[in-house]
Amino acid sequence: MKKLIFITMLFTMIFLLIGCSAEQVDPSEISIYEDLRFDWNSMTFTNTDQRDIFYQVGNPYDDFTILHQEVTGEAFTVSEMNAYNDLFTTMVELSQSSIVDIGVIVTYTSAELKNELENHSMTLTLNHVVTFNSLKALIEDLKALMNHETYYLSKIEYMEIRLSEVILEDDYHGLEALQDFNTLLLDYDSSIRIYELSFEDLLTAYENIGITPLEEMIPLLERGHQLITRLKNS
Repeated sequence: MKKLIFITMLFTMIFLLIGCSAEQVDPSEISIYEDLRFDWNSMTFTNTDQRDIFYQVGNPYDDFTILHQEVTGEAFTVSEMNAYNDLFTTMVELSQSSIVDIGVIVTYTSAELKNELENHSMTLTLNHVVTFNSLKALIEDLKALMNHETYYLSKIEYMEIRLSEVILEDDYHGLEALQDFNTLLLDYDSSIRIYELSFEDLLTAYENIGITPLEEMIPLLERGHQLITRLKNS
């Protein structure tokens, strides 16, 4: 109970410290308790509001693998995982080079994919062709199983699957604190990606906009930052 009261007091003090910034945006409008939705354009669960700490921390291969297992209840075999991982790596590279969503790329024919890859000095292997056609069929099967509806997964469940660990009470508090501060930070500079910053640089970014976290908040923020950084890099 004492710990709960302490955490509650800390979060109350956050909003007192925020001052005028709180008048510009309500930090509670983005929550770690919200669901993520699978986005077929990005092929990830993390195509969210830029102020969300989960923004773009996913990757198409991992997220599609999660979607497949959640919808079908079946995991890919080792050979399937290797083949899909290799294909997704190539498609992500093409997506970045051509500035085309990976969700558009998976609608290409094999010939169109080959031409696009060659236009960007990349090679389409026979294994790529076989896996690409299997992926296209699998996507249609999944959409049919989902009745073409959006699939949702809680942020915490998503994180636990990606990191293969249980999120504990202190982790929740760390993620909550990080989200509250991130909402304010990104309203000042939407180009900041917290997972690209060391924790020391993140604290400096807060200070640059006039926010100095209480000493008691720093371990919570650091834990939240560690989790998000691991999620991005896993």
